[in-house]
Amino acid sequence: MGKRQIITVVLVLIGLSTVLGSLYTLKRNYQTNMAIPKNHNIRILENFWPTFHVDPTALQTAGDWNALQNLYATLVESGGNKTVRAALAERWEHDPQGKIWTFYLRPNLRWSDGSSMTTKQVVASLNRAHHGTTHTDLSRFVREIREESENRIVFTLDKTPPNFLTLLSFVDSAITHPQAYAGDKFTWDAPSSGAFRVVKYENEELTLEQNPNYWDTSVNRIPKAALVKGNGNAKDLDTLLAGDWDGCQLASGTIDQESQIDALKTKYRVLVGSPDFLSTLTFSKKRTTEGRLPLRWRQFILKSVYSKIWQADSNRESHRAVGLRPAGSLGSLSEAQFDQILAALPSTRPNDFPGKLEVLVSTRFHPRSIVKRMLDALKATTGAEVVEILATGNQFQTLQEKGNFDLEVNFLGASEADPDTAWRIYNDSVFAEPAATKEQLDQAQLEQNHDKRVLLYQAMEKSALDRALYVPIRNEIPYLVLSSRVEMDPAQASDWGLQLFQLRLKGE
Repeated sequence: MGKRQIITVVLVLIGLSTVLGSLYTLKRNYQTNMAIPKNHNIRILENFWPTFHVDPTALQTAGDWNALQNLYATLVESGGNKTVRAALAERWEHDPQGKIWTFYLRPNLRWSDGSSMTTKQVVASLNRAHHGTTHTDLSRFVREIREESENRIVFTLDKTPPNFLTLLSFVDSAITHPQAYAGDKFTWDAPSSGAFRVVKYENEELTLEQNPNYWDTSVNRIPKAALVKGNGNAKDLDTLLAGDWDGCQLASGTIDQESQIDALKTKYRVLVGSPDFLSTLTFSKKRTTEGRLPLRWRQFILKSVYSKIWQADSNRESHRAVGLRPAGSLGSLSEAQFDQILAALPSTRPNDFPGKLEVLVSTRFHPRSIVKRMLDALKATTGAEVVEILATGNQFQTLQEKGNFDLEVNFLGASEADPDTAWRIYNDSVFAEPAATKEQLDQAQLEQNHDKRVLLYQAMEKSALDRALYVPIRNEIPYLVLSSRVEMDPAQASDWGLQLFQLRLKGE
């Protein structure tokens, strides 16, 4: 082959390579655009529905928590695997005694409408939360929060709890715009500080769009999403399989069979989170106060129902509950400790035990198999007629407040790494009697020695079980369903479940 022919062949090969490269690029771009159409509206089937316009300082439910984490940012945020990382505050420091904490805000922070987020506004919002929320009470150990200079905030503490930074990452300490709380009621119509802002809320659908001025611009966030209210039961499996969804955190207890997971995997990616909800029976506060649910009755119910469900089952599930805390979390009991407490409870049916027990059940929870197991065990072991009071939505809340029932099927959120906030909530709102005094809770939260702290929380757990304040049944495992269009850090999924602000677009 002559020199001219060789040159010609080389040029042809170069040209062919260029054409093939261009075709590959076109194919890749086409596939990318097919994966994420520019006008695609991300759709989430949302099982944890928020109270509209709920104030972060007054949140009550997991739905409130989920929605508000999308709308409002905090000084620091969860980094996954029980860690805390920088958010609105880019760094912080404290004195050797841990009583003076200085947080340095990121420069040029802005609200979702583009206006400047001032240090004074941030301090004002923090002081609202400082006076106490439905979830956290910083006033017990934080003496003062003040603006020291522009972008510099100082917390003065009387004593620092080990979970101080974790408390600041909770959404009830989120930064809200002055306009949001200027009136009699909190409003979502004011500028937001979080990753998203509200577009509309109607017909059980909440539409959010990306906050263009959010502090974190380094990630590929969802531009717009519609959160559609789910059923919170097995119907959501059919909805997911029949429709085109981008994400869903299935309500705990929805999946009972491996075949259901296999069916979902034919269409979606399925992630498994950490135990986050506890299925329980709790006792009416009103009837306990009136003396209609004395201790010996409650102890008998606890022992008999729990034993029927678990101790007669030689193939115990790994997520059987042994108290309020999931196994391995701070302050949780071991199976041996729990079994010892259970064995000491009376197993004989009291002579004056009632012939009828009224049980309040949400229609949302009623179809779940664990609810059926609880009710069947209650009937089989107590010998009483079990009357189910089924109620939906606001009707359920109204009946719950009136307390005209004996027991209630309940699902408690018990996944936090630190039990303090959960114990405070359940003391006041769920249990028939306080599980611990304010002084005991303060002592446990402020205890610096880890081993002593664990023992203090375990003592609360043992006391609650000795007094049969609730019947723990099973720690539920959440399943997170994602389409091929989005991705999520598995560490974040196991810590917090499905959060829109943690989702990322794939393929761009």
